[in-house]
Amino acid sequence: MRVEVLGCNWCEDTDRTRELLEKVGITYEFVDLDLSQEDEARAASFNNGVCRTPTVIFHEYDKVLVEPSDEQTYALLQEIGLIAQD
Repeated sequence: MRVEVLGCNWCEDTDRTRELLEKVGITYEFVDLDLSQEDEARAASFNNGVCRTPTVIFHEYDKVLVEPSDEQTYALLQEIGLIAQD
């Protein structure tokens, strides 16, 4: 399974989302948007041309979360079966 977190090292929301994914055992690729205008444009493409961080892409499931809360991330992980239901 391929998960990408498009974000910035200085972004608290990006850090929080990365910590949640690590806590529940989800392996992901971090893409630092400060290093690539192409990746920044890709992140913006999921939000009507506005770049918001983090943008989390679950490739095999065709799901994208833009600036999600922990609750939204957790709910999607449960929905797609990557973690057990509560």
